[in-house]
Amino acid sequence: MRGPMTPEDQLARLTKQLDLTKDQQAKIKPIIEEQHKQMMALRDDTSMSREDRMAKFQQIRKESFEKMHPILNA
Repeated sequence: MRGPMTPEDQLARLTKQLDLTKDQQAKIKPIIEEQHKQMMALRDDTSMSREDRMAKFQQIRKESFEKMHPILNA
């Protein structure tokens, strides 16, 4: 598969890797969808340098992880 994963693909991958419950999936899905939306908008933004865009991508990923982390089990 080439290109970014869809939010559904990401959720399926996380569900398989982390054995997420239905409740966890329901809570994580909107976080993934928002991340995807931000990433796509950033990808289409040509006003930033490549380095700035990459830094922003990392920031979006970090913020998403911080939102997901409390939902996950040990």
